[in-house]
Amino acid sequence: MTDETVRLWARILHAVPQSRLILKSRHLSDKGILQATLARYASHGIGADRLLLAGHLNERGGHLAAYNQVDMHWIPSPTTESPPRQKHCGWEFLC
Repeated sequence: MTDETVRLWARILHAVPQSRLILKSRHLSDKGILQATLARYASHGIGADRLLLAGHLNERGGHLAAYNQVDMHWIPSPTTESPPRQKHCGWEFLC
């Protein structure tokens, strides 16, 4: 996720105070990446209580449960995955 994307999501979260952002990515299974992601948002004034971070989920039910929490799905910028995976609906959500 680019710095520009983090800044954009932080602006949206500040503009919608009751919202939370779900980030779902296999990379977030790594504790270092998870902590770095929390720190990146914290640097923009977004606390961990506003973020729902999900790493790799083995079961389909886990994926569906995560998507069930989503009110709105946006992808405001290109994915950093190479090549982008089109079979999934993405991993940036506002709920």
